[in-house]
Amino acid sequence: MAIFVPQTWAACGAFDPEFKNVRTFYLNTIPYTYRPVYLKCGTSGWGYRHILARHMTDWQNKAIYVGANWREMADFAITDALQHVYSGTYNPINQTYSYRGVVELRRYDGKTMHTFYPRVAVSAGDYRIITAFPSSTR
Repeated sequence: MAIFVPQTWAACGAFDPEFKNVRTFYLNTIPYTYRPVYLKCGTSGWGYRHILARHMTDWQNKAIYVGANWREMADFAITDALQHVYSGTYNPINQTYSYRGVVELRRYDGKTMHTFYPRVAVSAGDYRIITAFPSSTR
């Protein structure tokens, strides 16, 4: 059973550059071989600023089940999706990998309250996170 362990995300101020690193995640490419994946400040089209503007509410709607904040839920789900990949595909048109995981939010007695499938899009060139959001479909 996974437990929330809050991780520190660097701040992205209004004047911080788009390539400032917010958090480093690790992708389990081959069992026990981890590749760093970077969440950068980004822009409205990718990275932390994109996730904040477009998907914060999506993450808040999941976090409410366990009394967490949106960043804690996003961090937990992104970590899980990259380390326990449910499926992954490559899109040659925009040169990104799309990884999906499965997250089951459970009550104290083990009963599943909610299941969702986090999706994380990663640039193939520099392994930066383009977007991350929870999905209700596999």
